[in-house]
Formats: sequence, structure tokens, C-alpha cells
Amino acid sequence: MKAAAVQDDLGLGGLFPMPVGTDEELLVGSLSLLDMEEKIISPELKACLKQADEEGNPVLVFYNLK
Repeated sequence: MKAAAVQDDLGLGGLFPMPVGTDEELLVGSLSLLDMEEKIISPELKACLKQADEEGNPVLVFYNLK
């Protein structure tokens, strides 16, 4: 599967995170907002950027494949 083919609620598309773990039936990926600042279209994630810095924690994304 290609990342660009992923449909998501956050509008990340090609920035889809590779899984780094699992939580029951969900896959868990992490995103560094600072690496993709110009590509974020989600208002919620843009709001997180105002508080993000180099030392901050990544955003964890929980998802499943359908």
C-alpha cells in the first residue's frame, strides 16, 4: 500500500505514519509536526503546531486498515 492512497480524518494523505507498535487491534504511528508544518491542513494539528518545539513529543496516531 502506498501512503498517498491512505484516506484519513486528519488530511495527512502521503504523510501517513508507518506503524511503530500496536494497541489491541489498532496500529500506532508517530508524527513529528515540525517535519511537515507546510503540509498540514487539519485545523486541530495546526493548533498543535503553536505549542510544538524540537524537544516536544511526537503526535501518536492510532489507526486500522480496512
